[in-house]
Amino acid sequence: MDKQTVFFSGKARPIEGITVEKMYGILTVGVEVDMETGIILAGDCTLSTDVAKNFFSRIVTGYNLSKGIDPLLETIRIRYHGEVVKALGAALRSIYRDYSNYKKAKQMT
Repeated sequence: MDKQTVFFSGKARPIEGITVEKMYGILTVGVEVDMETGIILAGDCTLSTDVAKNFFSRIVTGYNLSKGIDPLLETIRIRYHGEVVKALGAALRSIYRDYSNYKKAKQMT
């Protein structure tokens, strides 16, 4: 049987006037997570350039959400110097909250 993976998404409002805000109105981040390990298998977002999307994907892919969200947010803060860094953090915090709630709900069943 394939390992159990779950898709989580989070969204946040970017700074007004930047490209992603003009294109989409909102920044959306999506990740596929292996629920047995907590590892992000794939990540994508609605950033406006392929370079930024690919860079974001490389940062989040392989990260273990079981370690909490703060180390990942710190990595993004250090390595990503785009205008949407705060929105990325907000979207990832939302994803982590949903991931944690999902894990808790599964433990109760």
